[in-house]
Amino acid sequence: LETWNTNVIGTLNLLEAAKTLNKRIAIVVVTTDKVYQNKEIIYSYSEEDILGGHDPYSASKAAVEIAVKSWRDSFCGKDKYQTHQNLCIATARAGNVIGGGDWSEDRLVPDSIRALIQNKPIKIRNPKSTRPWQHVLEPLHGYMQLAYKLFVNDNSKDLQNSRLFEQAFNFGPQLDSNKEVKVFIEELLKIWQGKWKDISNEEAPHEANLLNLKSEKAKMLLNWESKWDFEKTLYRTINWYKKEFEGQNPLKCCEDDIEEFFV
Repeated sequence: LETWNTNVIGTLNLLEAAKTLNKRIAIVVVTTDKVYQNKEIIYSYSEEDILGGHDPYSASKAAVEIAVKSWRDSFCGKDKYQTHQNLCIATARAGNVIGGGDWSEDRLVPDSIRALIQNKPIKIRNPKSTRPWQHVLEPLHGYMQLAYKLFVNDNSKDLQNSRLFEQAFNFGPQLDSNKEVKVFIEELLKIWQGKWKDISNEEAPHEANLLNLKSEKAKMLLNWESKWDFEKTLYRTINWYKKEFEGQNPLKCCEDDIEEFFV
């Protein structure tokens, strides 16, 4: 209930609060790549595919997508009775995001780094699961491009382009960045030496084994595409933690990544 209340009602509360603003506002609501009805087959999901969700997290995020579209259609269109045309709203769905500075619990990279710092083996729940790994700067760059397009282009008097960007967008990595968790960990340990062990359990809660995104719409409408391949994504991520562990300033580590990203 907390998950559903936070994701769905929390998002709608934000949009309701935005009704009080009289100036032009671009809103990008970020959900997740897990909003799709995942058949766990070799297939890349596009924004037109059916939404779904096995667990409360993914299902509530799919519900956010539906709620945002309904709210936008009700209040933000071009019809005269839709009184909040100053609000421009899109949703964004990103792949498995990694990057320095994430210390959350029950996430692969932070858990791995904590284990390495303590000289303990990395515990892996699903070594054969495949994920679309991408650096956090990739989707962030996409979100900013989308927000800019919402703010500038959707203000156009050209009816053909007006509100063009008020829809869902995938921001996924290159196809060759889809790797098994086992491969990810083995490559990680080439950068920061250590060990890992398989703790997979058939009785554990369900987790998707295969999930890929298609990002053709972002490429076509936003001129966005993933810049870093799997190897560079992994290196920049783990190297951030190594530098921070060795005493470097975390903000400087982030700035270095951003500078490298825009080279």
